[in-house]
Amino acid sequence: MNQKKLNIIHLDYRKERRASFMKQIIEYKISACIWPGIKAELPWTGISRAYKQVVQYAKNNNLPFVILADDDFLLSCPESYQLFLGDMPEDFDIWLGGASGGTVDENFNNVKEPNAKYISHWSGTFFFAVHERFYDCFLSADETKNIDRWLGTNALEQIENELGRKPVYKVRYPFICTCIDGISDNSGKFMAHNRYFLPYQIQK
Repeated sequence: MNQKKLNIIHLDYRKERRASFMKQIIEYKISACIWPGIKAELPWTGISRAYKQVVQYAKNNNLPFVILADDDFLLSCPESYQLFLGDMPEDFDIWLGGASGGTVDENFNNVKEPNAKYISHWSGTFFFAVHERFYDCFLSADETKNIDRWLGTNALEQIENELGRKPVYKVRYPFICTCIDGISDNSGKFMAHNRYFLPYQIQK
């Protein structure tokens, strides 16, 4: 596995999701690896463990960063993946392709990285990269909590103590990725995602 490969978390029975992501990686010529989803008594525990298996592999193999996606990701345009890679900032702990909640600092401008914006109090780990300097912190996430909210909001003090600094969370803006609608592995309910993305700009 190299750091530019897209690592997709997938439960075999989600055949409608498999059809969607396979169409995207074939059509857009994306190098990808499919990892097994993990079922647990608490759904968010399984989600956390599924992410961690990829991050642990990246750590063991000394990758400078690793890119992960849920199997319901939906790239916004044919160039989305290349834009995500090409606009990746030099300084980040987590680099998001999109988010389903959070505050994007649209006023922040770095001439060298115009499409990399800071994001705070965010949720949505459906398409993201983790930097090697953040592997240990990511792997320490509380598996009894929703990992996105643990990272983005609830455990900020703990994360700062572990890192000795504030975490650097950035998002590619406009977003290059949203989600397809369907039954959520987390809640077990049907999710129509459009309303979560209405406040944000989406790459066309």
